[in-house]
Amino acid sequence: MSSDPEAGESFRQAQAAGLEGALIPKPIPVEELLQRVKEALAQPA
Repeated sequence: MSSDPEAGESFRQAQAAGLEGALIPKPIPVEELLQRVKEALAQPA
């Protein structure tokens, strides 16, 4: 999660590398945060 206004480039690089959902821009709605946590917990370690 980042509140850095210049994190946009990092987000673009992560998405280009296939790391969708690895970085979460703020503010994030609580419902979306909870969903992402559930998805992360459901993935095998």
